[in-house]
Amino acid sequence: TAENLAAKYNITREDCDRYAFKTQQRCKAAHDAGYFNAEMAPIEVKTKKGKESMQKDEHPKPQTTLEQLAKLPSIFKKDGTVTAGNASGVCDGAGAVIIASESALKKHSLTPLARVVAYHSAGCDPSIMGIG
Repeated sequence: TAENLAAKYNITREDCDRYAFKTQQRCKAAHDAGYFNAEMAPIEVKTKKGKESMQKDEHPKPQTTLEQLAKLPSIFKKDGTVTAGNASGVCDGAGAVIIASESALKKHSLTPLARVVAYHSAGCDPSIMGIG
């Protein structure tokens, strides 16, 4: 859908690469200033080489240059705008939440951490899902 939006809004490959470069630089500055320290905890992961410690997100590439970004091939279409350097990485995440009635809380002697007051669902056409 990024290619569809690029065509619709006249966003060039160079625009995408400049934005990606600026984002990498902002990420580095934020990390260097310690803005994310309270949100990150090191973990050990098993790899083919053994256990390795991960201290931070592996997707940011602060050494990236505009010249390197310009050399990357487009991913989805010939002469397209999206590359591995200016698109979001393929990432996984997980979360869980338990929603319970007030009677279930009392029955199981649970203390709620939050209360659902309202909710909403929204979406957009899949061909432009990158916009919403």
